[in-house]
Amino acid sequence: MSSNNTFTDGLFNVDQNSFNNKTTSLISNIPNLNLAVISNVSTTKNPDVQINLNSIYLSWPDFYSLFYNSPSGAFYINPSNNNTSAVSLASQSYETTYSKTVLFNLADQIRKAWSKKNNLPETSISPKNNIELERVSFLCKSLGSVYGEFIGLSYDEALTSLIGSGNISVADSDSSAVVKFIISLQYNFEPLDILILVNFTYTTSIPGYKNTNYFPNDVQLAYSRDMKKIDRTGIDLNDDLSVYSDFETKNSFNGNINDKVSNDLEEYSISSNKGSLISEISKIINGTESVTSSEW
Repeated sequence: MSSNNTFTDGLFNVDQNSFNNKTTSLISNIPNLNLAVISNVSTTKNPDVQINLNSIYLSWPDFYSLFYNSPSGAFYINPSNNNTSAVSLASQSYETTYSKTVLFNLADQIRKAWSKKNNLPETSISPKNNIELERVSFLCKSLGSVYGEFIGLSYDEALTSLIGSGNISVADSDSSAVVKFIISLQYNFEPLDILILVNFTYTTSIPGYKNTNYFPNDVQLAYSRDMKKIDRTGIDLNDDLSVYSDFETKNSFNGNINDKVSNDLEEYSISSNKGSLISEISKIINGTESVTSSEW
């Protein structure tokens, strides 16, 4: 038995290693926007499999030149950029339980999807279909070489969507907003009746804008108007006095209320000429003297 194999809940996992040994996925607050869908066929059926590729990091000039180099600002991939690694299918990778960078292969993904869908080994695919699959996979080298149907947001539409959803806002020239743009490739291989969806993710920074959805580290409780940080030292959850609005410590709270009660009672005793009774009550609250019910 390999030393890399591990047990989880009593079940033996053959392919588990450090790449999926995580309690949770990383939480990201970077906004994302579905920018375009490119398809080799017009269809409304659901994909048989979806593959999310590793994110591609581009500078804003490169991103803009790659997808918005037309005078109108419409989404467009110039054929001269078809061999650029950012849109090349052969240059993409994705993460699995056994590796963080598995190279993407269109024909291989279609075979896997067919095998899973039909519960048959990939060797059951006929030689004719295999040859045709390799042929169309060779011709589909990049996002720019897919002919069929596509829909994409223009530059203005993309910015308006991000601003309207509250993800970014206009800022000064020194600021930039980090955004993930998603371009989906929908590819249908009719001989095997397989439709796969491949998501390309491009992370870039838009100059002149700023992110607006960052959550502050020193967030205050919603019902408080006090800007001081919460001090939870010595709080007894079983004590009603543990909850108070000015967020001071419990001891400080008790001291303040005792002083206030003493001052109020003293003022009341002067005005009402009942000094002896008020004095006794004040002593009891301050803990200096005890009393039994008979003394009342």
